[in-house]
Amino acid sequence: MADFRAVLDDEVGKAVDDSIKKTRVTKPKRSLTLSKFFAFGLFAKLSFLLLFLIAAIAGWAMYMNGQTNKALQDRLASKTVLIEKAGGQTYRISDVVEPPPALDSFTPDLIKDGVDVETLDVISDEPSGDQASVQTDNLETVKTPIVTLTSGALAAAPIPDLFESTPEGIIPKARLSDGLTPFQAYKKPFVSSSNKPVIAFVAVNVGMSRKRTEEMINDLPSMVSLAFSPYAPDIKLLSDAARSAGHETWLMLPIENEGYPLNDPGPNTMLINASIEQNQARLLSTMGSAVGYVGLVSWPNHIFREKDVDTSPSVQQIFGRGLAILDSATASDRDFGQRIAYNNEFPFVKNNFWIDENLTADQIKREMIRISDYARASDRAVVLFYPYPKAIKAVKEWVNSPAAVGFELAPASYLAVYKDE
Repeated sequence: MADFRAVLDDEVGKAVDDSIKKTRVTKPKRSLTLSKFFAFGLFAKLSFLLLFLIAAIAGWAMYMNGQTNKALQDRLASKTVLIEKAGGQTYRISDVVEPPPALDSFTPDLIKDGVDVETLDVISDEPSGDQASVQTDNLETVKTPIVTLTSGALAAAPIPDLFESTPEGIIPKARLSDGLTPFQAYKKPFVSSSNKPVIAFVAVNVGMSRKRTEEMINDLPSMVSLAFSPYAPDIKLLSDAARSAGHETWLMLPIENEGYPLNDPGPNTMLINASIEQNQARLLSTMGSAVGYVGLVSWPNHIFREKDVDTSPSVQQIFGRGLAILDSATASDRDFGQRIAYNNEFPFVKNNFWIDENLTADQIKREMIRISDYARASDRAVVLFYPYPKAIKAVKEWVNSPAAVGFELAPASYLAVYKDE
């Protein structure tokens, strides 16, 4: 009996052990199957959610791009009308503005007439009030200048109704009430007092060095025009100071040049292969960087030739807002805006010479003689130079030399032409 009970206990024990073993093997299999099922479901849900988000973002981007293109198209000077001028002549002008009045019908008022100050004073070594220390790209620490207006100061900018406020900044436009253009309002008044040949000096890409710009404003004759870089850190302050000292101001227009992209004119550069909308957006960004300028100066060594690219949308935008164009290229096959200007009698200035900073002092002297000879033969000359010490010194020395006696200095706007002569 005892043996039978022992055998029975052994069999029961074995049965229990077998049951436990089966339970241990089967349960993990069910858990593993459920885990796989839930993991696959979670992956499917996450994948669907990710695809939905990508589709939503793509749709929003397409919608915003369409809205941006529409806004830019609305601001293009794309429609022109024929305008009757004195003498029965007609010309085309953008519907953005009304036709300008006769060129001699407006002379900007001077600020504080009778103020007996001959130069722009930059004073006080210690900042006070809203004078602030500014760090520029060339690591110069400079202070906001205190400006004393001169008797030849130009009209304060912007003039009412000669601008529109945009996301890009204050952009010039012609005044609808009387057709007054920014070119007419902001140019430096000048009347030739003799029959001497006229020479206009223009410093380009001004403003990147705050210290040097202040020296130029103070030291150069007020007849020397200053063309500011749209990337200048303190462009509004410095251009206001220049106009207060009697300097006519222009604005540089970054367009694709030789050596691009190694020689890059910056983020606002208008490119030959870019779309009209892209170039228009960059043009508006440039124009919104400053106020009080009379026109735009094409970037040095540009390759924007009409035979290679349709420049008319950009040129029409500039002229349609009442601005002038100064083409920095001296080569006749690189004219930017000249054809449209001459066909429609818009103000256009063509550069004749560059004062090369890389020349030696003797070479620069010979170049100044060549400029003088050209001016005598043509009754005029436009000369551009970078704001580098050697070029600035050459202009200052020539202006104060006996060689300059036979010439008149004039702002660049005075040498603007409206048709092929």
